[in-house]
Formats: sequence, C-alpha cells, structure tokens
Amino acid sequence: MPSTISRRGFLCALAATTAWVACGGKALALSSEKPGIPIAMFHKVDESPRYPEDLSSAQLGGIFNYAWDLGFYPVNMSDILRGRVDRVVPRGLKPLGITCDDTHRSVIYTLEQSKHQDQRNQRSFYEIFTSSAAARGFDPRATLFASENSNDRLPEPGGYFGNTSALPAILKTMAKTPAVELAYHTRTHKRMSKMGYDETAASLKDQMEQFAQMGVADRVVKILSYPYGLPPSDKGIAALKDLGFIGAVEAMPGVNEGRSGEAPLCDYDGKLLAPPFHIPRINIGPGGYDRNFKIYFADPVSDFDKDIRNRGPLYLSKG
Repeated sequence: MPSTISRRGFLCALAATTAWVACGGKALALSSEKPGIPIAMFHKVDESPRYPEDLSSAQLGGIFNYAWDLGFYPVNMSDILRGRVDRVVPRGLKPLGITCDDTHRSVIYTLEQSKHQDQRNQRSFYEIFTSSAAARGFDPRATLFASENSNDRLPEPGGYFGNTSALPAILKTMAKTPAVELAYHTRTHKRMSKMGYDETAASLKDQMEQFAQMGVADRVVKILSYPYGLPPSDKGIAALKDLGFIGAVEAMPGVNEGRSGEAPLCDYDGKLLAPPFHIPRINIGPGGYDRNFKIYFADPVSDFDKDIRNRGPLYLSKG
C-alpha cells in the first residue's frame, strides 16, 4: 500500500469526510426519489494502479462491458445539459454519463505511442471506451475535461494529453467521434472553492483565450469540471454564466472514498432537474481513501454495483 497520497486525492477525501462529519456521521440525503442519471468520472489508465484515480486497461474495459451488459448507454454532458438524452439513447436503456478529467497522456496515448518514462498503460482511455461502445453498436459519447497543469503529479505543466502543441492534431483525429467532446477544467487546475466573480472569470478567460489562439475554441464546449470537484462562490458561478457556460460538474467521491451513504445521481426526467452548475458525479476507480486518508484497493466492478447499479430510480430513455 502506498505511503503517500496525491494532493488531489487528499482534498477529495477531505471534502467527503468533512461532509460526513457535518451530518453527524449519518448518511447524507444526496438525491430525491426523482429519476436520475449516474455520471461516472474517470482520470487515467495505469496497468498497476497506484492511486484511486487509476484503472488498468483490463479494469476499465471490464467496467464498460459490465455497464453495457446491464443496459446502460453512454451520454456526454452536452446531452444531459441540453436535454437531448432521449434523442440519443435507445428507448428503455439507461443513460450513463461518461466523463474523464485532466487530459492525462493515457487518455489518448498508449505507452508505445507516447514513450513517456512515467506512463504505464497498454491501451488508452479513448481506445478502450470507443471500441467497447462501438462493439455494441453504440455511439461513443463522452466528455473529456481539459487542464494543462494536471497531468500526473508533476510540479511543472504537463500539457494537454502531455503535449499542449499537439492538441489541434489530437482533436482532428478525434473528429471521427464527434460526440466525444472536449470541455474546460481550467488551465492551471487551481482550487476554485474560495473564488469570487473576478478570479473565476480570469481563470476561465485564460483557458478560453488559449484555446482561441490555438484555433480549437469551436471544438471545446462551454461546460466546466471544477478542479478538485469544488465549485466557486455564487458570484463565481455568476461569472461562469456571463462567460456563456451552460453548466458545470462537481466530483463527489463514492462509497469507496470515506463517504457514508449513497453516491448521488443527477436528477433528470426528460430534461435536467439538477442545478446545472452543481451536477454530481461518481468517481470510478479500483480503490479509495478511508477516513484516515489511507489508500485501499478493491474490485472496481463491485464498486460500480455499489455506486451505480444499485442506485435508483434510474432514468430510462423514452427515445
């Protein structure tokens, strides 16, 4: 078991534990009896997972195949926010939001393609996801949230997918799967929980201007994943709206991460019922942090059952 944890993992675990303690250690009422869509959050692929954000190629492929066997169908965040789930998901199937944070190298590249000394994946997230969906005749639909300074645990910028200058070419390659969309995660991945209007606006303008200079702004949807999963103040959210953002996702640790109670669904019934700038997600991984912030590992498919399969009521497409 590793003796240290990442700063991001520590903050996620701390946020979960704080919420648990604030409620006297009782299970939180995280969703009503309204139907909902589970939104899965992934990070990177590592053949020997070291952190709760890591999944091996086999584990990730197993989760997707298991989900499709259970009647889930992938959707992206634009589908949910724009109320078009019924148009893209066949009738009677259960939509499952697919999101991936940080644009780590392993999201796009295999070890052979990247040859980065710290990379440890045989297949990429993009390859595993799109091939597993296509094998069932599904349209691959997912949202990749991009941050330039959040690859691995490096002190210096890691770039988008490990190489900022390659982003236009990567997006050109991804054009064959237009429903796999790129969205915002801020350029510097700074915690936003104490940001007001001006600081929030500056943080997003920085990334918007960068994408414009790179000529890819029209390929990036105005949806935000809050760094470390924590939203800014109400004034900060007002800044996001003024910049044209249509929604944002949080990062709610699941039952594997020191959380008491059930993981949340995103309330949805033909249209989004949850607050568009406070959309919950469920971290999917092979492990978690206990309340002493120690890492432990478990079977990710079993955790999928705990966090997603056994939650309800799940929304069924009317398409």
